[in-house]
Amino acid sequence: MKTDSSTDAILSEKFSESDHSHSSEEEDHDAGMSAPRRKINKKCCMMYPDDSIAMGWEGFISIILLISCFTTPISLAFPDLESENISYRNFSISIDLIFLMEIMINFRYAFEDDTYQIIDEPK
Repeated sequence: MKTDSSTDAILSEKFSESDHSHSSEEEDHDAGMSAPRRKINKKCCMMYPDDSIAMGWEGFISIILLISCFTTPISLAFPDLESENISYRNFSISIDLIFLMEIMINFRYAFEDDTYQIIDEPK
């Protein structure tokens, strides 16, 4: 099959543009512009920022913090409330246990550094 020189010139220009655009993406990545997400090998018993479980846990802790913002002033204003009301005391203890669990989970939580690399070394 015979091709003319204009078709060859267009094809060679297309290929050189695609090669050039690929190299500029590599330069952007090397310059630290934005790092693409990579699949990482997840370690056992670690929570990663993009996991749905981690996002759900953070939402749950946010709700618990809002509840704590309302119950703490009540506990300070009425100190006898916990000793008189067993259900309120159990509720207060469960809130404290959830925060204790949050502290333990934070030791097993991965995070991203400035270069968008996942750091998942346990503390």
